[in-house]
Amino acid sequence: MDDTPTSVFISCTLSVIGKKNKVICLNMMDSLAPNFAKKVLYQAAFKRMYASVNNQQIMGLYCSLYGLPKDRFFYLPDCISNWGMKILQRNDTLECGGYIFSGGSTFRDWDLFIDVAWKLPQYKFVGIARKTGFPKKQLPSNVEMFFDVGETTFNDYLKKCSVVFMPINVKTQGGQIVIFKGGLYRKAVVTTDTAAIRTYIEDGRNGLLTPFKDSQSAIEALNKVMENDDLRNNFGNELHDDIKQLTPTYFVDLLTDFLKKKDFKI
Repeated sequence: MDDTPTSVFISCTLSVIGKKNKVICLNMMDSLAPNFAKKVLYQAAFKRMYASVNNQQIMGLYCSLYGLPKDRFFYLPDCISNWGMKILQRNDTLECGGYIFSGGSTFRDWDLFIDVAWKLPQYKFVGIARKTGFPKKQLPSNVEMFFDVGETTFNDYLKKCSVVFMPINVKTQGGQIVIFKGGLYRKAVVTTDTAAIRTYIEDGRNGLLTPFKDSQSAIEALNKVMENDDLRNNFGNELHDDIKQLTPTYFVDLLTDFLKKKDFKI
């Protein structure tokens, strides 16, 4: 399963009731906000739990912060899954609506998004978020926000944008699926330099990375790609060629190799 809290809960519950099952958490996600209770809980869970990570740095952070053994982790990149394959197979004719798009829910830095939009009145911004948890702040007139929309609407706004802007508010995870979709739609991406994102975005080759919670760097990066058509197109094409390799087959092959090495019955 790809739900870290549920994986930890099930693993601990299995220990309590005396079962010997193993639990595999795909793409462990943690905000790196440790406390003693969480550390004890994780150490108990990882007696029978294994977790994939999409970046070696993240693995090191989890191990050192929570005292977890390295042999319980394995590298597995994110996968474009069925939704990604459908985008590739459709090969949509893409429009360029001239706006900057940001969307999603997990670990999004909407405060930074709003701040940047205020300081770039010459561009239109479109954001899609969950209403719960969105900052209660005045929005500038160049921002159009939508809340709790369906996937079709989300994708329609994403594929018609000029640039995907993905500010993240933690230094580990968040935003990968939207960045993958942006890449499959050949969109230039400006995003926060986090451990997970660095696995897929190489600064200056297939997108631009900006420092954590740095609005000025984000403003400079957005200006750079919005004002240079060739650069924007090159970033989109490079990211597309990288992301399209992360197919379900590639993902399953790596997962199967790990299970075999651990002698799991599959």
